[in-house]
Amino acid sequence: MAKPKKHPNGTWTLIASYQNARKNVTIGKVSTSEARKFAAQVDAVINHNRHGSKSLPPELLAWVQSLSEMHKTQLGELGLIDYRTNDLTVGELGWNFEADYKQRTDIGEKSISNVGVMLRNRISRIENVGLKEIEPVMRSVHTTAEPVFSESAKMLITDFNSWQRNFYAQATWSRDNKMFRTIGHWAVRQGICQHSPFSLFPVGSMVNEERNEHVPAEWVVDAMDSCLSPDIRITFALGRFAGLRTCSEVRTLKWRDVDLDSATLTIIDSKKKKPRVMPLFDHVRAELERQRLTTGDTRFVVSEEMRSRSASATYQRAKEAVSRSGRTPWVRLFQNLRSSCENDLLEIFPERKVAVWIGHTVKVSRAHYQKMRQRDCDNAIEAARQLSPF
Repeated sequence: MAKPKKHPNGTWTLIASYQNARKNVTIGKVSTSEARKFAAQVDAVINHNRHGSKSLPPELLAWVQSLSEMHKTQLGELGLIDYRTNDLTVGELGWNFEADYKQRTDIGEKSISNVGVMLRNRISRIENVGLKEIEPVMRSVHTTAEPVFSESAKMLITDFNSWQRNFYAQATWSRDNKMFRTIGHWAVRQGICQHSPFSLFPVGSMVNEERNEHVPAEWVVDAMDSCLSPDIRITFALGRFAGLRTCSEVRTLKWRDVDLDSATLTIIDSKKKKPRVMPLFDHVRAELERQRLTTGDTRFVVSEEMRSRSASATYQRAKEAVSRSGRTPWVRLFQNLRSSCENDLLEIFPERKVAVWIGHTVKVSRAHYQKMRQRDCDNAIEAARQLSPF
């Protein structure tokens, strides 16, 4: 085994020989024990390759994968390992991830669509940047060392994050940066990168309190009375009074899922792709019976015309109905119907049950749906007044 050599400046080197080739490998400024360990591992790789084995054992493979880019390049030039620098761009990585994401059976169409939109809107800003320009690298053989980003990579990522903050709400760019990190972890698992190039992308709170607005039931009833289409009317009803996701869960609701005898509504959860059951409240039952008179003997609750219509077209028609009712359309028109329904139900039923009916966890409910309203404060003051001794 070749012995490592320490130079006056404190740098260790090693002359490695393999298949009639010799190379001076720079180990770096490390302790004597670490330099000797590095030399022993290189010798183990050489001996393993000389015996003609096709792949390294797990221990050696893990060591090779933990090496810095400099060390991998040097050992690759010697022929000890198969190492090539990553020539993919950020854009190419994104499209590869999207293609793989579309093959998953546990992901809904909406989630797949959202990834595509994110890639087109965000990754296009840096799509021509090479992964090797922003991927962190190992610069030391110290066992406690972590990969570091170059100054140019830090500057590029900082500029990109500044652009996001200027044009998007925190909840939006946090959600997309979370997806960037997912892409980075996927790239590492696929062997495309040694370390995630997106680990510096910040992930803040994805809760946007300013856009979480309670929509009074009276406003929705007025909008329903102003609808020109029965499909839009039932969409308002199912969103505000049953908490369905619109338009995805409204479109897939079938008449066989409406059980009048047991007074239950079975909904195919658009995210989990599993059914959930909730009570069929009287006001929802009345609207469904009204819709049945309109649609007749059909399979789905809404017409084929609405099922084939884009979500944006349905949104626009709903927005026009609100305007005809004499009110200004509220922000997040459909999403706030769902959150308002949940807040009303929470006044009557336990939090755990409501979360199951609506189709998410209690944690999500508290972070994104529950909102303190003025009447909550008024009710609390009135209740406390009854207990006050004064």
